[in-house]
Amino acid sequence: MDGSAERLLEHSVWMKRLARTLVRDGDRAEELAQETWLRLLEHPPRLNEPVRGWIATVMRNLVRSARRGDARRAEREHDAGRVEAHGGSGLDLLERATLQRELVQAVLDLEEPYRTVILLRYFEERSPTAIAREQGIPVATVKTRLARGIARLRERLQRTRGPDGRASVLAGLALLEPLRAPLALPPALSWTLGALAVNTKLVVTIVLIVAVGVSYLWFSGDDAEPVRTAAAAPATPTVELATPPAPEPEVAEPFAPPASERVSAEVSSSSATTAEALPSPAAPRMLRGRVVDCEQRPVRDVAVTNARRGPGDERSAAAESTEVVARADADGRFEVPAGAGLGRLQVRDGTWTTVLAAMPRQPGSEAEMLLVVAPRISVGGVVVDEAGTPVEGALIQFGAPEDLRARLSLVLDFSTNLFWTAESDAQGKFRIEDLPAIENLAFQAHAEGFLPRSESVSPRGSTDDLVLVLERPSKGTSVLAGRVVDGAGAPVEGAHVSLAVDTAVTDAGGHFEFRLDAPDSRNREMRRHLPVVADRLIALKRGYLPGEVAAAREEGELVWPDPIVLVLGDEPLKLSGTVVGPDGEGQAGMRVWLVDPTFFGSMAAEGQPVRDFTHVESELAGLGAGWNWKETDGSGRFELEGLVPRDYTVAVMDPATLLRKEFPNVAAGRSDVVLRLPADMEYTTLAGRIVDGTGSPVANALVFPMCDAFRNHFQGRVIGTYHETTTATTTDGEGRFTLARVPRDLVYLRIEADDTIPLEWGREVEGGLASLVGDPQALEITVSRRCHFQVELAEPGEADELGMLDARGEVLVISEFLGNGRRDTERHPLREGRSATLAVGDSAAQLVLYRGGVEVRRIPVRLAPGEPTLLQP
Repeated sequence: MDGSAERLLEHSVWMKRLARTLVRDGDRAEELAQETWLRLLEHPPRLNEPVRGWIATVMRNLVRSARRGDARRAEREHDAGRVEAHGGSGLDLLERATLQRELVQAVLDLEEPYRTVILLRYFEERSPTAIAREQGIPVATVKTRLARGIARLRERLQRTRGPDGRASVLAGLALLEPLRAPLALPPALSWTLGALAVNTKLVVTIVLIVAVGVSYLWFSGDDAEPVRTAAAAPATPTVELATPPAPEPEVAEPFAPPASERVSAEVSSSSATTAEALPSPAAPRMLRGRVVDCEQRPVRDVAVTNARRGPGDERSAAAESTEVVARADADGRFEVPAGAGLGRLQVRDGTWTTVLAAMPRQPGSEAEMLLVVAPRISVGGVVVDEAGTPVEGALIQFGAPEDLRARLSLVLDFSTNLFWTAESDAQGKFRIEDLPAIENLAFQAHAEGFLPRSESVSPRGSTDDLVLVLERPSKGTSVLAGRVVDGAGAPVEGAHVSLAVDTAVTDAGGHFEFRLDAPDSRNREMRRHLPVVADRLIALKRGYLPGEVAAAREEGELVWPDPIVLVLGDEPLKLSGTVVGPDGEGQAGMRVWLVDPTFFGSMAAEGQPVRDFTHVESELAGLGAGWNWKETDGSGRFELEGLVPRDYTVAVMDPATLLRKEFPNVAAGRSDVVLRLPADMEYTTLAGRIVDGTGSPVANALVFPMCDAFRNHFQGRVIGTYHETTTATTTDGEGRFTLARVPRDLVYLRIEADDTIPLEWGREVEGGLASLVGDPQALEITVSRRCHFQVELAEPGEADELGMLDARGEVLVISEFLGNGRRDTERHPLREGRSATLAVGDSAAQLVLYRGGVEVRRIPVRLAPGEPTLLQP
């Protein structure tokens, strides 16, 4: 019994969370957890069996019994009869009541500060780190007080119940029934917890604390070493126990002391004395995770691998290189050491495949990473056209279902979606070995010259006989065609031509065409979000200046020349020069780029289905899509290629500090440009505190300078931003940070922690940081604590979107964290009346429901950091 009681205590928080998952009503969930405790202590699992599997089985059986109603009452009557048959009597009832009173009174009689930390830890279920933050004391002090308080409890109960008091406590616990009326606290404790009612939850928890044994006690829920309470028996050897599986954290806590911190307590028969916390060799920080399936059930004994991908393919399920870094235990839990080499975490198993991969957190994080898996199947087939001819080079892509996160009642902030890809060969055949067997997988197929195919599929098992038919676009009347030639009038093959965002490639005769009504048109897609004016054609070919033709507008209609011929020009121009510092010395390692390149269109890299925005200058220089820069050499020299004859704004940035300056009106073709960085552009140090809305310090938060280095502009609008950052610092226990060499302008401070909403302090502020910073050594920046919630409507058709307001009626940003990024919106979609688990700041006060863009109703809400709140308006 002793070992079982200790093992059950380790899983108390997990048990209550499971109860809240199985039974949505809070009171019913509490009753379910209490009843489960009683069943487990009456019939404890054997030591060689998985505890959580046993707990889940008992709890599910209780839920099924509750739903049967009559059967539940019959079972209670049967249990009551069984107790009576075993000698139940008025004396038994008196013994139980006496035990309950004695246990509660023992806690209430504890002197301060031990009484408060015991109640906060085991009644309020707060972690030692949270208690330390609330009371403004070190975590080691909290653990010392807990150890001393428990030693005093054990001593008092042993005095009142004799040498066998511990066994008596366990025997009494097996007979406990849930209390129907609360026990009131004496007035002396009202200042600590107000009108707290001590119910069976407190009784059971305290009994377990005392019952787990005199030698060792595990404090679950923290990443520190276990606290040991040593008995005073002479010559008792020290025994090291293996660390149990880390329990599920209740709240993402800030920085905790190193895992090496320990407390050793010596207990005598007359008093309890505890040695000071002693340092030990530093142990590596461990990050905790869990593997579950799409029904939220733990998946045991699977290998967890460290997968690292190349640029541009971070979410592909296939990994270039993997190493096994952990193995899930019987409850699906695992730990991995935090480190710079840790990438995305997936599973490697012959039965399971990863659906949502885990993204590691920073060292010291209390947040749990979740790996979501599904049964693994292999799918293969052939891609053909309408006539049955094989299609070579078709890109096949499967992705996680769009509503997967809404299906799961889990915090998936640190889990990222994956996709699975294959390419058809010369016979049109393709195969994917590790596809998940899950409903409504997102499916897409792309091939040059064919309409894209997109749908949802629900593979039930492995198959090799899929047939994917791709269709060519029908010949319509909305066709814009033309020809690209060089300066001598010769056709140019392989030239790229853009019409706003859409692009095409010329054939051997230099011909191209755009089907203006094509369903895969990027112009058509972008018009859902912003106006797109397709009135200009640009042709590109490396080695030539671009050719261009614009349409005239007559009575509101576009009129194109007939025929349309784009003539390429001479060779592109270059721009070269030197970047120097305030003293005129050349600056090596500086990035130099064009702030205002000429937008061209969207193009996909070879072998990739996703098209990215690119620019004339980047394509002519052979650099491809995205933000392109050149780096200065050892003497500060640089050269930019692929330019057209016009003036540009040129940016220079030191990547080590993000110190940046922009130089307008620099003409292409020059080779003598000197770009001088001025002095006094940075703070030597920038220091301060990060606090939340209550003024409490935010520990273990990352603080780092960040900038919007490059932006894609299209027809006067920003359609994409590239960010750059420098090395982050981490706030200490008081929320303090210090940064060195921070630019005064064109940067902002990014503050993020696992339990806060990320803040970009100073972004889009005129004058930059210089306009916000008073004393550069005494900043105080306030962030919002991260509150999770999920919405589940009783009538799914009532609303299709949700929003959040603060107490003043101001619209709040709702965040959906996606592992390696997040999606911020003011309105979030509801799918069949249900949302994913979302996050919002702790100022949220009203949930707003919308249907068809029209507000339906407002519901007051109270959200708190920690466990997600299920809103069922």
